[in-house]
Amino acid sequence: SPKENRSIPPLRYEYVYRLKQAFPQLHISINGGIDSLDAALEHLQHVDGVMIGRAAYYSPAILAEADQRIFADLPGGLQGGVDTDMLAAVARDYARYMQTWIDQGVRTSALSRHLVSLFQEVPGARLWRRHISEHAGKTTDAVALVDQALEYVVDNVRRTA
Repeated sequence: SPKENRSIPPLRYEYVYRLKQAFPQLHISINGGIDSLDAALEHLQHVDGVMIGRAAYYSPAILAEADQRIFADLPGGLQGGVDTDMLAAVARDYARYMQTWIDQGVRTSALSRHLVSLFQEVPGARLWRRHISEHAGKTTDAVALVDQALEYVVDNVRRTA
């Protein structure tokens, strides 16, 4: 089953590490079960690259710190929490992207499901998820859908600030 494929056979990171030691000239990336940037940094002590799949899908904001923490390319970062303004900008950009596909006949709900987890652990996230989930099947206006859902997050963040 797909669920068993994530745990059977068990992940054996040490095999990948040994492969890299045996063939240091090869670029070796590791994948599977990596759920945080801390875990990625640990793996990068042994291999050249790390792929973060499900964790990035279900909590995409963890990638916001990747450049700063892994590549040290950017000043600042999300020190102390999620940058809701940055996530709102991502949501708005994605809404415009969605609209180009919706205009070609793709269902809004097929595209909007990728937005549902964008605001994990942010005040108003539950209302954001609910709005996207309940209204995506009823609209062909992705920009309005996202703007309406963002009101829940933005209003809650302002109240708690």
